[in-house]
Amino acid sequence: RACAPAEFLLPGRSVGYDVMVWLGRGRFLRNRQREELQAELEREYGIALSTGEISVLVRLFLDYVLRLHQARAAQIRRALEKDGGWPMHADATCEDGRGTLLAILTGWRGWVLGAWKIPTENTEAILNHMRSVVRSFGAPCAVMRDLGPAMILACEQLATALGGKLPVLGCHSHFAADVGGDLLKEGHAT
Repeated sequence: RACAPAEFLLPGRSVGYDVMVWLGRGRFLRNRQREELQAELEREYGIALSTGEISVLVRLFLDYVLRLHQARAAQIRRALEKDGGWPMHADATCEDGRGTLLAILTGWRGWVLGAWKIPTENTEAILNHMRSVVRSFGAPCAVMRDLGPAMILACEQLATALGGKLPVLGCHSHFAADVGGDLLKEGHAT
C-alpha cells in the first residue's frame, strides 16, 4: 500500500525522522552548532527551522538513541561477554557551575555504556550509575578510574559488592597530570 507523507512525520512536528537524525548526527558526530545546522538545512534542503526547534529535535534524537541503547542492552552484553569481559573506564569531570559529567565506557571497545549529568561528584551518585551499568551489561573484569575521592570510594564499594576480587586501577594519565601539576606548580608560579 502507498504511504501518506504524514506517516513519515514525527508526531506533532512538521519534519520527519530523517531530519531529526540528520540534525542529531550533525550536532554530535560533526560537532555543528544550532546556527550552522540551521543554515545548512535551509541551504541544502530548503527546510527552515528555528534554532529552538533544532534544539528540541536534537534532544528528541538523544532520547531515541537512549531508548535504542537500552533496548539493545542484551546484545551489547553478549558482545562484551564474547570479548571475554570488559574493563570499566569511569571518569567524572566537573564543569564549573554546570555540575559533573560521569561517563562509563568499555575499555577495549571504547563504547559508552552510560553518561549522566550529576550535581556533584559524590560516591552515592557514581555508585548508583555503576550499578545500573552492571545490571544492564554485566560485571566488568576490572575498573579503571580517575583520582577523585568520590570515584575511588565508589569503585571500592562496587568491587566489594562484586565479590572483592575486581581489580581497581588508577588512571596513569590522570596520575601523571596530577603529579606533573604538583611538580611544576612552584616553578610555574615563579
